[in-house]
Amino acid sequence: MMKKAMRDVMLMLASCSFPTVGASTRWSTDEVVKFIAAHPQRAYFSRLFRDGGFRTGIEVGVAGGRFSEHMLIDNAALPAWSWSMMEPFPSGTLTSRYPAFGRPSDNKTVSSKMAWSTRGIGSNARLTAIRELSTAKAALDATAGAQYDFIYLDGAHDYVNVKAEMYLYWPKVAPGGMLAGHDYCDQKEDRTKEANRSLKLPLRCLGCSPIPTCGTYTEIAGTQSGRRARTQVAVVQAVQEWLLDAEPQLTLHHTLEDFTREGFATDGIDYKLLLTKTRNPSWFVMKPLEGGKVTPAAAGSCRAIVGEHQRRPAEANVKGAFERRRLFFDTSSMRERWAGGACFPRRRPTLTT
Repeated sequence: MMKKAMRDVMLMLASCSFPTVGASTRWSTDEVVKFIAAHPQRAYFSRLFRDGGFRTGIEVGVAGGRFSEHMLIDNAALPAWSWSMMEPFPSGTLTSRYPAFGRPSDNKTVSSKMAWSTRGIGSNARLTAIRELSTAKAALDATAGAQYDFIYLDGAHDYVNVKAEMYLYWPKVAPGGMLAGHDYCDQKEDRTKEANRSLKLPLRCLGCSPIPTCGTYTEIAGTQSGRRARTQVAVVQAVQEWLLDAEPQLTLHHTLEDFTREGFATDGIDYKLLLTKTRNPSWFVMKPLEGGKVTPAAAGSCRAIVGEHQRRPAEANVKGAFERRRLFFDTSSMRERWAGGACFPRRRPTLTT
């Protein structure tokens, strides 16, 4: 019954009219929310530029560059616009696509055939490559004073870094713009395990319930294909805490990622560029046109913490972080600041795998 009602809502929203390609008008925050509700896939974030008047964006955590390539291809008909990419460890694939990232960190061979310039991709956009960790002083300096219509966080997926990124990058979102991120989902038993009961998810923030469930690994996940995807409850916890503490008057939204190859083909979207190892939803929050509530003190406190510890490798991963890489924080100092810090006002989650 609920699924039928949801389908009816989607059909109703799909019938709504939206400005056409190349429209000069800027969509309101309500129009953006309605559009994504009618097209609940992260692929359609590109249409916020193509049809909705967005002109500046940045992807934080670019991996191989497929999502950025999708954004550039789908907006090839736009007049001048800008797209920035932040990736501290560019792969050979990313460097092949955009050589400005320099020597690949994985030492893989770079192919000039994949270059966007060779394939005529992104020629209408002002592209910027930032080879830094998102919380590093150099990254914050590189984006200082910037106001982006769209910021997409898809780098770190541990509680500490996601929480810090939200405080640091929210002030960089332009009024009427969107802050979004990938992998917003959990497994329902996360909240029933004895060690995790103190998480008390979902929190009492607008749009925080229900939390979408992580699905299964896709056909490109190799031997993991078909198996249940790893939980991203650390991302959920960080996002909901930030919203409740920093911008409680705003509403959290998320995509569904129930796309099909045929559906994308109808809308001229390359299925292969959007398919990842999972179909995890993305979360997003809109900044009101009047700017909303601003928390400069909290942002400044976060900036001081990450600036001080920007490249000092942690002795061990923060417990509960599911990423298999070390965090670039001094964990002993972070623990001292944890209880009352503006970045992390709540107790960090104790998560079990």
